[in-house]
Amino acid sequence: MKIIEKKVENVDEVRGLLTEKQSADYLNVSYETLRKNIRPKKKISFVRISNSVRYKLSDLDAYIESCRVEAVN
Repeated sequence: MKIIEKKVENVDEVRGLLTEKQSADYLNVSYETLRKNIRPKKKISFVRISNSVRYKLSDLDAYIESCRVEAVN
């Protein structure tokens, strides 16, 4: 979890908005996977600010939870 341990370097991080690179790191997927497979299918909500895409940490966590597969007993 490099994102949490890192010092806050910009206002977006304070607001819980992560860049695409940070979001990919958080999800433990490549930047390309996020851009090509996840984002175009709108599996995770995102914020578009001008030409920049940002992800809310809470939306990333919701996506992770939506991928959860329950164990069968």
